[in-house]
Amino acid sequence: DAYRHALVLDGETVEARQGLAEAERALNESLYETAMAEALRGLDTRRFAAARAAIDRARALRPAAVEPKDLAARVSSAIAGTRIEDLRAEAEAHERSERWSDALTVYQSMLERNSTLLFAREGRDRVAPRVRLDERLGEFIARPERLGSPEVREAARRALAEAGAAASQGPVLASQVRKVEALLAIAEKPVRVALESDAATQIIIYRVGALGAFTRREIELPPGTYTVLGTRLGFRDVRQELKVRPGEAPAALIVRCEDRI
Repeated sequence: DAYRHALVLDGETVEARQGLAEAERALNESLYETAMAEALRGLDTRRFAAARAAIDRARALRPAAVEPKDLAARVSSAIAGTRIEDLRAEAEAHERSERWSDALTVYQSMLERNSTLLFAREGRDRVAPRVRLDERLGEFIARPERLGSPEVREAARRALAEAGAAASQGPVLASQVRKVEALLAIAEKPVRVALESDAATQIIIYRVGALGAFTRREIELPPGTYTVLGTRLGFRDVRQELKVRPGEAPAALIVRCEDRI
């Protein structure tokens, strides 16, 4: 970041360009080694989905490297060399630990070997919705700023309802639900917004209503993006976008019709 800032100040600085290149190489190396270490841990602990995800990250960092390809082959070999009874026990253990993605990987690997296994089909169908729910809740937690959108808040409420109806309510799901509920409460709390005008322009906020003419007015709005319209007889209408973020009061929005027709 410091090198980038230096280049913004002086794009011709040779030391900054060289330093940035070296820092990027070092960062790539660090991320690659971390991904490979996570992949090896996943293989050793038989968390094959986690291992494959880490291998994919390593491949993205070094597309030409042979180590991720070799490790992926080892993961596939480990899955293939495991007996069905052991795989079934492993998948059920993943379910009890709420490691849904790992459980799904194991069930799918069994079906690739024998598509007639009824318990594996039932396990896959049982686990797949939990994988999707786990990913959705995790996304809300990882990126809470998205809850500033009414559509995303509605999606979060649907996910919470789905979580409440889930057959098994383990501690991982309970923790996710508590976090999303807390983030949702913050995201739904109205924010005080200030509008400034000229006492002659009529102000309308779509989805809120007409506010009339004023010089300054403060209102509370739920987080989201609003269209503010200003109208005045003999002047061109003005249209502005007002972004209201959770817990963050925006600067006063000035809406005035000043362009005569």
